[in-house]
Amino acid sequence: MFLCYMFSFGVELIVNGNIVTYFVETFHMPPSKASTIGSVFGLLNICMRSLGGFWSDMYNVKFGITGRLWALFQQTSIMGICLIIFSGLTKDNSNDGGLLLSLIFWGAFTNMTEGGTFAVVPYVIPTAVGLSLSLSLSLFLFPSLCFSHTHTHLRTHTR
Repeated sequence: MFLCYMFSFGVELIVNGNIVTYFVETFHMPPSKASTIGSVFGLLNICMRSLGGFWSDMYNVKFGITGRLWALFQQTSIMGICLIIFSGLTKDNSNDGGLLLSLIFWGAFTNMTEGGTFAVVPYVIPTAVGLSLSLSLSLFLFPSLCFSHTHTHLRTHTR
């Protein structure tokens, strides 16, 4: 369970901390434009995480816990496809509109996956929901922070 959360919320934390630098270095954008476009990824939290939970709730009504797991699988798979598409964009093969559209889809499904993960947490240990939630959150946090620190360290020391 913590891996699902690490690959959604952990990705969000790392992206929010590095997206502006990525746009400046890869797409040669001015920092003001890069931060405006990059903020879209974080702003999708306003509605998309809830939409992911709603998606899971709809599947739960029809199929029970199996439906919740299928919803999470679908959300995670689509998030991965969107990430692959986004990571293939370069200054040569996309314009700002395509970059923004790809970022919106990737960010939306990243946040939906977070909502879908939270919807499954109560079923992990039904008698101890707080324990399963805290384990999911704490076990993902350490590897995500280590990766973010390593990425930042390597980026600053390899120039």
